[in-house]
Amino acid sequence: MAGIGDTAYPQLKTAPSAKELADVYTPNFVELVWAEKRTREPAPRVGLLALLKTFQRLGYFVPLSDVPVCLLEHIARSAGYDSVPAELFHYDASSVRRRHMLLVRDYAAVKAWGGRCRGCNGDSKPGCRTYA
Repeated sequence: MAGIGDTAYPQLKTAPSAKELADVYTPNFVELVWAEKRTREPAPRVGLLALLKTFQRLGYFVPLSDVPVCLLEHIARSAGYDSVPAELFHYDASSVRRRHMLLVRDYAAVKAWGGRCRGCNGDSKPGCRTYA
């Protein structure tokens, strides 16, 4: 059986290159303003941006505990912080994360798989938009 690294499913690299950090994980100006309007504190802001950038890369949400620290540090620096806020390590267990997942889905214009999108054979129904 093929390992997960041999499949088409994208994964987070433990040590991404500087080019990959810049190209894939650096929030642009619009994303920074978007996150600033939706958060007040550093930890939720970095958490929201980390969810956004990892979702854009992977197409699904991962716990921040699974995100390499170098990615979190890069995203925090891109947002104007010297380091990763200490409170971020409690983010996965918070209700804030669940609300941020809704915000990211809205920003990316995708819907969660389920409810009216799920057909009896697993195909999505017309009118449902999924992340590609």
